[in-house]
Amino acid sequence: MLQSNSKQMKDLKQIAKIIILILVSLQMGFSQQDSYLTIVKLKDGSVLEGKLTEFKDGEFIKMNIGDNLITIKYESIKSIKHKNLDFARSYNFEEKGFYHHSSLGLMPGFLSARNLVLGLEMNHTSGYQFNRWIGAGLNLGINNFNPVSREIFYSLAGEARGYLLAKNISPYYVVKAGYGFINKGSNFIEASGGYFLNPGAGIRFGGSKTANFTAEIGLVFQKAYLKQESGWWDRSILEKRVRYQRFCMKIGMLF
Repeated sequence: MLQSNSKQMKDLKQIAKIIILILVSLQMGFSQQDSYLTIVKLKDGSVLEGKLTEFKDGEFIKMNIGDNLITIKYESIKSIKHKNLDFARSYNFEEKGFYHHSSLGLMPGFLSARNLVLGLEMNHTSGYQFNRWIGAGLNLGINNFNPVSREIFYSLAGEARGYLLAKNISPYYVVKAGYGFINKGSNFIEASGGYFLNPGAGIRFGGSKTANFTAEIGLVFQKAYLKQESGWWDRSILEKRVRYQRFCMKIGMLF
């Protein structure tokens, strides 16, 4: 048993060394790219920008500034920062104007202590963004809370949303409120919907004028009345008033 544990520890150490080696190699590879810029602020207040070519901790660094290779003593340096120019894109997000947002998501929940169900949802909003902080739109959604029994609702809701930062990557809030209409079909003797509420928060990836990706988490509340046969063997009637409460995870496209 001790030999087995010792072997596992050796294997873990070996894996850790390999991971560290890979990370160091990637860092060196990125630092050698032309798009990788080093910004050095000196204690006398001057700022130097260029490509870092050599670094010796506690002694000196070497930088290529234009066509000149210079050496800077470590004690004269106040701070060193790095910037990848590939990600330093300009911020062109339309903070005012019409917008459209489509998303797909999962709604995990429990029917009982051991009965997990994975609901599905898809929705689309068209609206107008008044400024970065507030926008309003009309949302249409399909929410399948239980794919097995086909508890499917079509929601019609108003939406409010806003973005917290004027940056390419920005957190945002969103609130949808309205009414969910149930698809009765042949699964229920009687069925009716009720209020629909979906508050959430997410991150917008991108600051372009066209398309930007979104990732969002939130809560979904839906009220309903359901009346159905409990089983073919006894033909008893099951009547229930439901308020679905689900956690939701979504990915989408904002354009």
